Amino acid sequence: MSNATATQTNATPAEGSNYINLHTNGIGYANRARVVTPKKGSGFLAVSISAMFGEKGVEKGITYVPYDVKAVTAQAEDVLRQFEASINDQNKKVLVRFQIGDAFIDSFTYSNGPKAGQMGMTMKGRLLKVTHVWVKDAGQDDGKNVLVYDLAAIQAAQAASQGEAERTGTQG
Repeated sequence: MSNATATQTNATPAEGSNYINLHTNGIGYANRARVVTPKKGSGFLAVSISAMFGEKGVEKGITYVPYDVKAVTAQAEDVLRQFEASINDQNKKVLVRFQIGDAFIDSFTYSNGPKAGQMGMTMKGRLLKVTHVWVKDAGQDDGKNVLVYDLAAIQAAQAASQGEAERTGTQG
């Protein structure tokens, strides 16, 4: 069975904290990377993610859950900016493994198009972390996604580099 989406809660607040967090870890397709400029406050980077769960290789075995998320950490924002062109390229599919915090359902009214005036709903949340990014060009015949970002590998390389710098006495 695939572990595509797992949800965990931190039910015990940290010492001195008044917050209880809900974190959702999953995998999905990233779309519509954009800067949102609200009427009040400063702009922020946002992305839509079609999160997946279910059984691969079975007809109608995968279900997609749409999220609209705001990048709230420097790591998430850096990754989105790095892959923004690919995310917004209609000829590419960008698959991400992510962590979203404090997801909630938001209702809205369609303002234009065939659903104008109708009520709609979407999941919203805070994008905390992107651990992996795979990119596939629509023209690829092999049907395989190519891993282009791996947070654990980057952190291991940085730790090794820092350890080497400390060992040899060189920094920077």
